[in-house]
Amino acid sequence: TKTETSFVQANKAIVCFVCGQVGHKIPECPKKDSIPKSEWFINKKQGQQHVQDGGDDNSTIATFKTAEDGTSRRTGKRSGWSFGQFEYQLFSNGKEEMRQAVTVDSASSFSVSCNRELYGDVVESGRELRFGTNAGQSVLEQETVAPIIGEHWFKEDAMTNIWALKDVIARRRVTFDSAVKNAFFIHMDDGVIEVPANDQGIYQWVPGKVYRDAIVRTAGVSHLFTVAENRA
Repeated sequence: TKTETSFVQANKAIVCFVCGQVGHKIPECPKKDSIPKSEWFINKKQGQQHVQDGGDDNSTIATFKTAEDGTSRRTGKRSGWSFGQFEYQLFSNGKEEMRQAVTVDSASSFSVSCNRELYGDVVESGRELRFGTNAGQSVLEQETVAPIIGEHWFKEDAMTNIWALKDVIARRRVTFDSAVKNAFFIHMDDGVIEVPANDQGIYQWVPGKVYRDAIVRTAGVSHLFTVAENRA
C-alpha cells in the first residue's frame, strides 16, 4: 500500500486560528477571550489558505491512500478552505443547526457530509483521505451518495455538510447573479434549489422537498433513502 501527501509536506507547525501565532491551538491561546471572533486570524484571512507543495506554516495536510491496488493520486497545488477551517468558522451557529444545513463552497477541493438523514447509505471506502487542521489530523474512510453531487466523503462526527461547488457543477446547472440575489441556484429536474449567503457570507441551505424528492426518485437504483424518509 502506498501513501502520498498531495497538498503539502507533513510535520508543519500548528498555527492558532485566534491570534495567528505558531505553536498552539485555540484552547491554549492566551488571547482567545480578549479577541472578538470577528477579529480572529482565521476570519481576517476569510478562510483563504494557500495549500501548496512545501507550503508555509498555514498549510493543510491532505494524504490520499488507496488500499486495494496500492496506487495513490496527487491533486497538485490548490488554494482554498480546509474542512477544519469551516468547522471553526461556523461553530457559533449551533451544532445541530449546522448538521442540518449544507454549505456550498467554491474553494473546497472535496465534499464531505455528516448527517445520515440527508443521504441514507454510508459505505466503507477503498481509500482514505488524511488532512491536518488546527485541531489535529483527521481521516476520512467512508463515502455516501447524494443526487446532486454523487459519491463523496462522509464523516459522522463532523460538524457540518460541505459540498464543493465543483462537485455540484459537475452534475447540475448552477447559476449566480449578484444583481438578482446573493445566492447560488442549483437547477434540478423539477425545481430550483436556492443556496443564499448567510450573515458570514457563507452559502448555506437546509435541504427541503425538492432535494428529498430527488432522493426518493433514485431509491430504486442506489437505495439512498433512509427508513425515516421512506415513511415520510
